[in-house]
Amino acid sequence: MHRKVVMIVSGLFWVIIVAAFLAPPAGNSFWYSDLDKITEYCDEDTAQNLHNYLLEEVLPDLDRNLELLDNREGDNGVTVYKKGRAWEGYTLLSSIRGHKSDKKPPAGVADLGLCGVILIDMEGNIVNDWPLLAVPAKMLPGGHILGMAITPANGPPVNGIQTLMQMDWYGNEVWRWSGPPGVIGGARVHHDFQREGNPVGYYVPGQNSLVNSGKTLVLSMAGSPPAGTVSAPGISNFLLQEEAIYEVAADGAVLWSWIPSEHFDQMGFDEAAKDAIMTVRVMGIGGVAGDPNGPTDWQHINSTSYLGPNEWYANGDLRFHPDNIIYDSRTANYIAIIARHDNPGKWVAGDIVWRVGPHYSQGYNESRIGQIIGPHMAHMIPRHLPGAGNILVFDNGGVAGYGSLLPGMPGTYPATFRDYSRIIEFDPITFKTVWEYTCPEKRTLRNRAMERKFYSRLISGAQRLPNGNTLITEGAYGRVFEVSRRGEIVWEYIHKEEYADGQGPVLGFLPNTAIYRAYRVPKQWVPRTKEYK
Repeated sequence: MHRKVVMIVSGLFWVIIVAAFLAPPAGNSFWYSDLDKITEYCDEDTAQNLHNYLLEEVLPDLDRNLELLDNREGDNGVTVYKKGRAWEGYTLLSSIRGHKSDKKPPAGVADLGLCGVILIDMEGNIVNDWPLLAVPAKMLPGGHILGMAITPANGPPVNGIQTLMQMDWYGNEVWRWSGPPGVIGGARVHHDFQREGNPVGYYVPGQNSLVNSGKTLVLSMAGSPPAGTVSAPGISNFLLQEEAIYEVAADGAVLWSWIPSEHFDQMGFDEAAKDAIMTVRVMGIGGVAGDPNGPTDWQHINSTSYLGPNEWYANGDLRFHPDNIIYDSRTANYIAIIARHDNPGKWVAGDIVWRVGPHYSQGYNESRIGQIIGPHMAHMIPRHLPGAGNILVFDNGGVAGYGSLLPGMPGTYPATFRDYSRIIEFDPITFKTVWEYTCPEKRTLRNRAMERKFYSRLISGAQRLPNGNTLITEGAYGRVFEVSRRGEIVWEYIHKEEYADGQGPVLGFLPNTAIYRAYRVPKQWVPRTKEYK
């Protein structure tokens, strides 16, 4: 049977942040193939209809110029601020490009002449910034920052940034982790991390991340160079581009690690999806264009966090142990929970004990939620916040997922597509949607009229706030906004060009103003200093 690979072209090594369906593949796929290739799998009429639909209807919407979605019309900074309705605090921006800065990083850190971590107040004024990369960045109590640093002593960056670094309010180094000893590329950290004491890395009343001690959960790349590649003949014809989840002690020792390929049979893929994983190469982080033996970015995990204390576990459901870890796969369209402790007769530590996706069609419980595509920042809402115990996820849309486009056709990637984003909050037991935010009427690009389309097929995230509102990062377009339960926008910030004039990892398909993720932090975390009053 004729097969060609799907390849997703990546511009720079920083493409760790955004691997996605962005350019025509070098080989054929059901999306871009000539008509005679499609007719190998179905009758000519069906092939013609599918070919026309994908090329004339779907792709123009998905690949349209970003400017058509970025309808800021010259507005930037804070464009909406409804005092008394918005949750007051400061907003930490993970700016992909960063802005120019004379601030010097600590010894042994490459000086990129930029600050990628930017803290703004409710009016959009810069309060402080730090000379770190922000993929993402997170604040700890007392104004400390966790971010990423290029440290050349560990060798060149290899599909991830070499060092996870903590700085204080003044930019002094407090802590760093540069990976297991002797590993080229160091920590190879990307996409997410959490400090012990807070399960999700954003403000939770009564659950503060530890500042000067504690373990750190780190999403990294597995294996040794070629970094993150694992041979798995029973899974794929290609090397797997493999992530790892590490738990790291304060002294840098690796206490626990986990990689996806060891749990393939627990991920719920149907036969068509397995067929696609076996035969289609998704080119993302570390893939080399034109190399038929290059790795496939088969999972692209982009978030990982602890569950933390929750009512499900308190009521006896051991799948939701507070130590268990939740993650999501952007490429494969699923969210899963990893057990950290044995449950004799049911599972052992490391097993996947709960999952939503990867399939959402009728006959699956997930059909109640609707199709999730390319998710980001899936997490359990922590105790002491409205909606505690539910799962909150940024459902990007765009293209992702393994499976068949039509019954009887072999597996392919991508198999699902949508041209708008959703924020979904759902019950992890019943899979019932509790709350959802999306564009009014889910308008397509052609008939969106005066409504601003809500859509970021890359990066992004959502944070539950103590007042019940949700802070949303529409990352590709540098838009951060707070919405009420009724969907009212009570605060909106659109990233300023002058705040994004650095030389950070800009990719040609993203605006300079792209924001990887944003977090609202409480006023009491920000020191009152003579530099800021």
